Amino acid sequence: LLLCLGYGLYGLATNSLSIWGTTYLNRLYNLPIPQIGYWLGIMTMAAGIPATLFGGVIADWFRQKSRGGRMRFSAILTIVSALLWAVVLFSDNFALIIPASFILIFGALAWLGAGAADTIEIAGANLRGLSVAIYFFSINISAYLIGSNLIGFLNDRFGATENPSMMRYALLVCPICCVLATICLLAGSKSLNRSES
Repeated sequence: LLLCLGYGLYGLATNSLSIWGTTYLNRLYNLPIPQIGYWLGIMTMAAGIPATLFGGVIADWFRQKSRGGRMRFSAILTIVSALLWAVVLFSDNFALIIPASFILIFGALAWLGAGAADTIEIAGANLRGLSVAIYFFSINISAYLIGSNLIGFLNDRFGATENPSMMRYALLVCPICCVLATICLLAGSKSLNRSES
């Protein structure tokens, strides 16, 4: 339960970066959408490929230390992401926004292997198919159904179309979800560590 909640909340925050990031930069900084897409594509490849390849390796190193190690690794990613979201939303300095976005993209992909591995390990061999289905269902419902629509709703409520700076406050959902994900993942990590002893 804590794993699905934690990764669902983090999935909401990381997914919103890809769905709303271009709109955010276009509305607040008047950057052309093709230019944003070009640079975000390069950043996604530069950060995403090593994150996907090495995120699982790093998570497994944490797992060697304790049974809840992978969730602790992801909790580190979530709390760092909360701080980076604050930079992206409230700094007007591109010298800070660009590296913060790069690290956010890295974090958005580095947890995928850790979450799937823990899901299978917790459920065991007999229930791994069901557990993976529940895991991906909870993340996709949170990220795509709830998250993207919630931020769109808040954009409308805050009048972000007329006043683009209000989009910052709609996107505050993301760092808040990162903090809540940190709490869930740390609690899940501690629960796994207790079950090991």
